[in-house]
Amino acid sequence: GKPVVVVGAGLTGSMVTLLLARNRPDAIFHLYESRHDYREELKASRDESKVGQFTNAATRSINLALSFRGISALQAAGVWDDSFKEFLIPMNGRKMHSVSGKLSDQPYGKHIFSVGRLDMNCRLLDET
Repeated sequence: GKPVVVVGAGLTGSMVTLLLARNRPDAIFHLYESRHDYREELKASRDESKVGQFTNAATRSINLALSFRGISALQAAGVWDDSFKEFLIPMNGRKMHSVSGKLSDQPYGKHIFSVGRLDMNCRLLDET
């Protein structure tokens, strides 16, 4: 098959590679990333009970909000299964802060989940 080059092995590059591979099973994919592969580092940090985070503050990242659309994309890429549930934290709503300082709750219409960016990226990389 013809080669397909994807530059960037972050969330988008990994997902694009998986989606293209489902439609181009004959293609040979080359996924390039300038950063080092941090999957072993994440595994080691988990062994130290720091789930989803590196001990180095420079490599920490904000969690993602995963909605129905994101889950649908993971299903389309053929990677969604029950094992993802161990990474998901339900988010039922958010706290709103008014200019006057008043706090109010704003519930989400549908369930949205918080998921570690590193956990998601590692899982997608493992699947590529």
